[in-house]
Amino acid sequence: MMGDMPTATKTPRFSVQEYMKMDRAGVFERRVELINGRIHRTPAQAHPHMWAISKSSYAFRSRLSPAQFWVIVQGTLILDRNSAPDPDLYILDSQEGLVPPLYARPILVLEISDKTYSRDSGVKLRKYASAGIGDYWIMNFKARQIEVYRDPVNVSGGPKGWRYNDTKHYHHGESIRMLLAPNLDMAVDELMP
Repeated sequence: MMGDMPTATKTPRFSVQEYMKMDRAGVFERRVELINGRIHRTPAQAHPHMWAISKSSYAFRSRLSPAQFWVIVQGTLILDRNSAPDPDLYILDSQEGLVPPLYARPILVLEISDKTYSRDSGVKLRKYASAGIGDYWIMNFKARQIEVYRDPVNVSGGPKGWRYNDTKHYHHGESIRMLLAPNLDMAVDELMP
């Protein structure tokens, strides 16, 4: 069925509950995610994407205690009743393996963008900002940088008005300090191939 579905359907809009039910029924032939009630295909990963996921997950896991932080790789993140994206990596401020509360807010979300930059810097950025994600990072392969977005605000009051007030770009040789773990500096070289 997914083979004929366009990249993002305009209608109908689905709830997370309906989306999960379709997934359990085997409706989707490829990886997909739900954002604002719309089902989006997730493209197949190329070597740099897989390498970046491996490097990033290793770097965070080796520096963060599993007794205090849970580093989740490509896990579904339920943000609200109509959004369940699958970030490349996110970190919960809880012991590894504990069932997070519904709509748990990660302390950091990382998207790795080789083919998905327009979605990661567009609809997903707005969705993460509206969900109150205070530390959103995009590993932008094309620009060879990690973009760090902080301080979510809604400038217009509408759903498309969400953005981040604070944006910084980091390159090889630089380090990024996590917002809610300020004693932890992550080198761009540890994360990006």
